[in-house]
Amino acid sequence: MVIVDYSSAPRKRLLRVLEDPEPPIGSLERGPTDNTVPTKDKGNIPRELIGDWEQSGVDPFPTFEEIQAYSRSDPKVWEALNRDIENEDY
Repeated sequence: MVIVDYSSAPRKRLLRVLEDPEPPIGSLERGPTDNTVPTKDKGNIPRELIGDWEQSGVDPFPTFEEIQAYSRSDPKVWEALNRDIENEDY
């Protein structure tokens, strides 16, 4: 195991890391679609992840604001997100 020392890195809260914009991602080769459900926007969602997607009234993809509100509702989670990232967290 290699231990990398991040103690000289600027202090950063975990929540700040989650708020940072994501770097662009590249597309990978498309996998098989035999166990997926096609969507209206020409995507495919795996059946085992969503069950009956069309009949579900629950949006499984919350917004950042919904995730943040959920995190604020639990003091332990909110405290953990606002703690500085320590060397061992990297």
